[in-house]
Amino acid sequence: MCPYLEQSDPRCASHLSLSRLQEALSYCADDYESCPAYRQIVENDAVCRSTYQTTLHVLAG
Repeated sequence: MCPYLEQSDPRCASHLSLSRLQEALSYCADDYESCPAYRQIVENDAVCRSTYQTTLHVLAG
């Protein structure tokens, strides 16, 4: 199960509809690592963590 499913991320909205139910089940419940929204969220989280760590390093001097 996708770890981001319950976070109501707008990037997931295109998959979470009745008209795309099969796709939603395929991505969200089974193969979430191949989902474009999942990859985008993971990449964004990595950039945020990197920026945060750099900021902490600069502040710590």
